Amino acid sequence: MRTWAERTDVVTEEGAAGTPLSLIYRRGLVIFAIAIFFTGFDNYLEYKVLPLPPYYWVLALLVLSLPLLTGRHSNPAELIKAPLVRWCGFYGVVSTVWFFLSSQTEVAFQWFQTAVLSILFVGALIIVFADPRVHRLARYGVLYVVLLAIVLNMVDLVRPGTFSDFGGRAAGLYYNPNSSGVALTSGMIVTIGLLKRRSLHWYVLAVGLGVLLTFSRGSIIVWGIMVLWLMWKRDLRVGRFLETGVVALIIASSLLFFSGRSESFFRAAFAPFDRPDAMERLVLRRSQIGADIRAEGHRLWLMQEAWRKFSEKPVLGHGVGATFEWRADTSTHNMYLLHLTEFGLIGLLIFPTMIVSVVRRPGPGMQSLASSFAVLLVTWGMFTHNVLDTRHVLLCIVLVAAMVRRRDENSDDAPVPEALDRRAIHAGFHDRRPASRLRTPILVRDTSTESRR
Repeated sequence: MRTWAERTDVVTEEGAAGTPLSLIYRRGLVIFAIAIFFTGFDNYLEYKVLPLPPYYWVLALLVLSLPLLTGRHSNPAELIKAPLVRWCGFYGVVSTVWFFLSSQTEVAFQWFQTAVLSILFVGALIIVFADPRVHRLARYGVLYVVLLAIVLNMVDLVRPGTFSDFGGRAAGLYYNPNSSGVALTSGMIVTIGLLKRRSLHWYVLAVGLGVLLTFSRGSIIVWGIMVLWLMWKRDLRVGRFLETGVVALIIASSLLFFSGRSESFFRAAFAPFDRPDAMERLVLRRSQIGADIRAEGHRLWLMQEAWRKFSEKPVLGHGVGATFEWRADTSTHNMYLLHLTEFGLIGLLIFPTMIVSVVRRPGPGMQSLASSFAVLLVTWGMFTHNVLDTRHVLLCIVLVAAMVRRRDENSDDAPVPEALDRRAIHAGFHDRRPASRLRTPILVRDTSTESRR
């Protein structure tokens, strides 16, 4: 007898095929995951409302996702073949072995727990996103959250301290400005294919505004790199992008002028520059290289210290959590140096193999999304050490991995049977040119509606 999750149709009173119960349940879990984790609500709840550790939410998602394992799309025998699942096994084994090689202090155990929690979170999301029919729902959910995050960052700017406690740097529900910046940029790459050409440039600029308000150097640089990448791939047009930026600036300036709130807005906008390290957050003066590099906690000092500790034990490293036990109050701000210092030479494989497991062998129409997301992850790894323990980033990683791997006729994002030209898509007509002469749709453009016209 089949379980409820194996039912593929529910017959309605009219006799037509309805939505499967398992699909309704899966969609509910998708909405739950995005509403709790991608919004940063779990962190906001912990730091601002009540001390509820995020692992309660992760365990809840894991338990709720287990019934889906009895369904056709979440067959454990099939899921175990997924490259990302195998990477989780590799990461789990390495983290366990290197915990016993660490100092085994409370700090080391805490970061070992963090690694285990990330693996469980990824596993739960792999089950939830295993059905291609929920991919479009997830992408639209991410899109709406990105737009909401931009608005909340603007509120955080006008009313400092509403969400962020980092001295005039906007963060929204993510609490940490750096987390807000990485969420916006990751969400932009995942959702950019849902937009038409005429709204694409406005969307990218809006994300850029939200990232700028975080006053995070890494986020601003990564957003700029991704814009240049999209321009190089001709997903963004340079001239149209600049024109849209000028128009947006004129509109914003006019609204501020006629609203009579321009003075208070600019006072709030330039508040972060009153910080003693304001310019240091945006530029690296030549005098800093000689003097400030010796200051503990400076990013160049952290890189130098990480490399020194790696040189001491290049083969086995210092163990899990070693970069959180040194003199500085933060880690390396670099995924590659973090893993080299803690895991030795084998650590050099952890982050790159994760990226490969996400984007390897992309299906038809997925090459553009896979390459852009790979560039995003490679770049982000140079500016933060939190990629593998930031849940909104992990959600995007699992979603992209599921989209890249699972492409069939049931997918909401499946490419249309006949190749369509971009202008023809918007005009509602098929292009009769050979498919070999047509370029890949923009980051998996959603053409399911236009193609039926």
